[in-house]
Amino acid sequence: MVQAWQIVGESFVDANFGGHNWTDELRTHMLAAYQSPDAPAAYHEIATMLSDLGDPYTRLLPPDEYQEFVVSSNGELQGVGMLIANEPVEGHLLVLAPIKGSPADRAGIKPGDIVMAINGQDTSGWTGEQAARHLRGMGGTQVRVRLVRHTNEIPGVAGRPPRPVEPATREVEVSMTRETVTLSPLFYAALPDPSGGRVGYLKLAAFSQNAGAAVRDAIRDLKATGVDGYVLDLRSNPGGLVQSAADVARVFMDGHPTLFTVSGRSGEQLQEVVLEDGSSETTAPLTVLVDHGSASASEILSGALRDNHRALVIGDEKTYGKGRIQSVYEMDDGSALFVTVARYRTPGGTDIDLRGIHPDMACTPPLIGAASRRNLDPRALPASGPIAGVDLADLGVAARQGAVTSVVQGPEVDRCLLTAMSMLADKSALIDATAGTTVAAAP
Repeated sequence: MVQAWQIVGESFVDANFGGHNWTDELRTHMLAAYQSPDAPAAYHEIATMLSDLGDPYTRLLPPDEYQEFVVSSNGELQGVGMLIANEPVEGHLLVLAPIKGSPADRAGIKPGDIVMAINGQDTSGWTGEQAARHLRGMGGTQVRVRLVRHTNEIPGVAGRPPRPVEPATREVEVSMTRETVTLSPLFYAALPDPSGGRVGYLKLAAFSQNAGAAVRDAIRDLKATGVDGYVLDLRSNPGGLVQSAADVARVFMDGHPTLFTVSGRSGEQLQEVVLEDGSSETTAPLTVLVDHGSASASEILSGALRDNHRALVIGDEKTYGKGRIQSVYEMDDGSALFVTVARYRTPGGTDIDLRGIHPDMACTPPLIGAASRRNLDPRALPASGPIAGVDLADLGVAARQGAVTSVVQGPEVDRCLLTAMSMLADKSALIDATAGTTVAAAP
């Protein structure tokens, strides 16, 4: 507790500590922690001390939760590479997809399989996170998974002798060897647009360490297919590493534009964060999709692309509004302290904290035929990237509920995607909407 108190005292962005006497806070909670009956109760006292700061992002993660954070940030894990989540209606553990080339993929596990047991343990009532912990482990070790698979056999065809009726489901048990699995946070595909061209669609689920490289490689693949523009989908992307947001920005922006500005304890501007002088992978027209689930690094990137007049931001609601930056301090017991150390603004000076970014335009697509809508739905197409799914975290790491709903309940008309593609098709309107001067760093 003293270690956490010292770190906060030296680095927390608010020098008034939310109006509390920080020395008195330590004294009060140290006494309570000393009297705590066990480690979880002591952790609770530290959490209570931090909550008095009034900043929800300054928090202590216990060792197990911090390891989950490390996995999601590093973009790789020791496991089997199976994307799973709780089915929203009945709560079953549902396989969303295997990661291409992973042990789960090689074992023949399919999207839609229901996980019934892991290493002989019944998974009824388990959360995706519980299942993730059991699927991960040291490379070279074995894990057994029992699945129920729905069959799609047609019992009979008119004019032919009847065939034996296949059961609606069948059980499958597979044994897999855990190994290092590289996780891509990206799904991408080249989609036909209403004007007869092709648009590159990129769904970025999180800003993990490999996000920039994944987007760069995807752009190279999509350019080879002859796409005319791009849709970068940041909906329900909660953020991640700020450096990864900068890496993705480089893919789309030339020169050395300003990404955001940072202010510290006293509120004065400490620095401009700019890209080093360099070249983008593409200068083709770009639209960005956001929603209220777009937060943190998603807001840094969308704000930078918009204020530098590189992209049009589209959505029906403002973004989350997290304009604070945290540093992570690893503690002696394996836990980690996340401390808000600065606030940021977009290159144009917009303070988004608790306000969010308001999109340039709402999702108002033109009316098109049903056949075209099917063509425009990325979930109806095979993934070009290493993950055969959309908006999915790795599993070993459970996917978010929004991702589950979009996959499990089936594809529907995506109004925001259709709007973005319509704007890309109308290049003159997009040029007018993004016209302006890049916000560059001072010489």
